[in-house]
Amino acid sequence: LWWEWDGYYDLDDQYLLGPALLVKPVLEASVEQVQVELPAGRWYRWPTDGDSSRWEEMEPGSQIIKGVTLS
Repeated sequence: LWWEWDGYYDLDDQYLLGPALLVKPVLEASVEQVQVELPAGRWYRWPTDGDSSRWEEMEPGSQIIKGVTLS
């Protein structure tokens, strides 16, 4: 993210996949939540159950995402 937005130089565990998807890989089965840093802009949480009517808008900044599962 550091090449797109100032202040994100030390992030090495999340990345942009194209211009619109921020990815934070979950690599351990015991993880139930993760913290992400969202740059300025409009962000939405991808519904984990595939129901696209349940997109949740998220505020820029540091966010905790709960309900993370490794499958």
